Amino acid sequence: MPPSSYPFMSLCSFENSVSVDLSEPILDGIQSDSVKEVFSVYFFIKCSQWAPTTGSENGISWLELFISYWLLGGRASKSKTNTNVFRQHSRILEEYRSFKRVFLQIIQSCVHPNHRFLFAPARSGQPRLQSYGIRNHLPCIRSSRAMLEQFATQLHRAILSINIPYKEQVIA
Repeated sequence: MPPSSYPFMSLCSFENSVSVDLSEPILDGIQSDSVKEVFSVYFFIKCSQWAPTTGSENGISWLELFISYWLLGGRASKSKTNTNVFRQHSRILEEYRSFKRVFLQIIQSCVHPNHRFLFAPARSGQPRLQSYGIRNHLPCIRSSRAMLEQFATQLHRAILSINIPYKEQVIA
């Protein structure tokens, strides 16, 4: 199945995307074991290309962002990494929440104000990943992350492989 036909994908081209301007993270008061986590998420944001959505359209969901980060080797918790992390429900929630918390802190403290709108919440009522069986609303941002077709295929497969009881656990 080509990436353009993936249920969640409207592949964002690199032509319409931008790199965000980021200042260096302020590490005062951050525990030394959290510095690696901060820089890992910081460089994920810095090295990504972001394209704004139009109207009330959903951009990428936080779950897709987290899986993209994870597929690129990012880890957002201090616990040991296991390749089957997406099969361990409590671990995925811990990793997801940590990633989102650090991501939002970096947006607030490091992203240039002219680019912050890219990461504001999208307000579309459409469940973005409904065609994957994820019927509840997952928060999305107002931009999409540009990606190569090969990476889009990996992301698609990762979303298909998730086996989380979404109705029992809130991951927003």
